[in-house]
Amino acid sequence: MHSQHALDGIVLVGGRSKRMGRDKALIKNSNGERWLETTIDRLRPFCRHVFVSGQADQRVAWAPIIHPTLPLVTWVDDREPDAGPMSGLLSVMSHAQHAMGDDAAAGYLLLATDLPWLTNKVLERLVDQWRCSADMVAANCPPVQPLVTIYPAKVRDSMQQGFASGQRSLRKFLAAHPHDRVPADSQACKNCNKPEDWGIS
Repeated sequence: MHSQHALDGIVLVGGRSKRMGRDKALIKNSNGERWLETTIDRLRPFCRHVFVSGQADQRVAWAPIIHPTLPLVTWVDDREPDAGPMSGLLSVMSHAQHAMGDDAAAGYLLLATDLPWLTNKVLERLVDQWRCSADMVAANCPPVQPLVTIYPAKVRDSMQQGFASGQRSLRKFLAAHPHDRVPADSQACKNCNKPEDWGIS
């Protein structure tokens, strides 16, 4: 059975990247590493396992990279494509619960893949707070960044109920439920959405 603070990571790559004009997970840093690989590497020091949540049609492109070069990484198809980040988070929570049973994590550190300025220091603060908290823990830039947040497994049922009734905003879910906040630099939590944000064309 897992410890009360066992943590797994989730990387969301299911967005269509329309403003960027290309799959953001495939963009490379100056060192040649793809954003998805960088995000997974950020999670490894804090998480037992990393799940990547995306569209089923993306899996084909990523399979050669995730397996076998990235151990302890599992791809999970988004059960409801194009339904936003909450759908990806719930897809992984459900998959992990069914696949791992009592060994499923107590919490999930959720990151978008388009956060190239995120630092380990922010994640360290989140995890430190998680270890002494029973609630969600979010990076506060401000505002709160729901895609740099630890979600306890215990919120899955209430989140699933809200999702089924059309309440699909992670930001609104955070606002409606108890959560802790840790300070973070606004640049560290900034999503890179357009080519000019990253200086590419």
